[in-house]
Amino acid sequence: MSTLMFYKKPVTIDRVTHRDLRFKPLAKGYSYAAKTNSIPVVAVEFVDVCREYPIVFVTDQHGGGVPLVLTGLRDSENLFVNAEGHWDNTYVPAFVRRYPFILQGDEDSERFGVMIDEEADGYGAQDGERLFAEDGTESEMLNGILELLNNFRTHTAQTTNMVKHFIELDLLIPRMVSVNTKKGETFTLDGFSVINEERMNALTDAELLSLARNGHLACIYAHLISLPNIQKIAARLELVLPAA
Repeated sequence: MSTLMFYKKPVTIDRVTHRDLRFKPLAKGYSYAAKTNSIPVVAVEFVDVCREYPIVFVTDQHGGGVPLVLTGLRDSENLFVNAEGHWDNTYVPAFVRRYPFILQGDEDSERFGVMIDEEADGYGAQDGERLFAEDGTESEMLNGILELLNNFRTHTAQTTNMVKHFIELDLLIPRMVSVNTKKGETFTLDGFSVINEERMNALTDAELLSLARNGHLACIYAHLISLPNIQKIAARLELVLPAA
């Protein structure tokens, strides 16, 4: 899944070019995230996320993968963003909250710049907050954004290692879910994977200890706890489907 899912025209923030730029956060709420039915999450979010969303995994042919929260059952539909752009749930994933900012850089050199989407609502708003103070230093808002982005980068790397660990232990299995609504429609989700409890229970003591000590075992249980939340997604879909 692309890390630039919401971004249309990202540009690197420049201390001179953007000296007087103002940005109004959430000018139109979370409308930019209204057309996605799944969103990447990082391991540190699992405890918060598992209470409200189903967590699943998608893997690639290179032995890696990423955890996602499901936000809808139909393509291009996020059931947690309403017509006014409000996010209708308690927890908003960090992947969403960081928009319209994102880090750009070279992982090898560990040098990163900050980019902003010029097409974002609130970009250049006169009543927005400055990115830079009068003396050219980062504003309080920009410093907060930098902290969020750097934390997200660190947590993403940790999560990548966690999913690789699951794959190495052969814990992930493909899963397909079919949801039948009260209005007679059936929606099928596939292309994702879940942890197989039988395989997990068959691990050696050493393998289980490794999962526990690096925090991955807690994430497994959070993932398993989250899966019944698919029914919550189905209930939300019932509310937006036209009458039979």
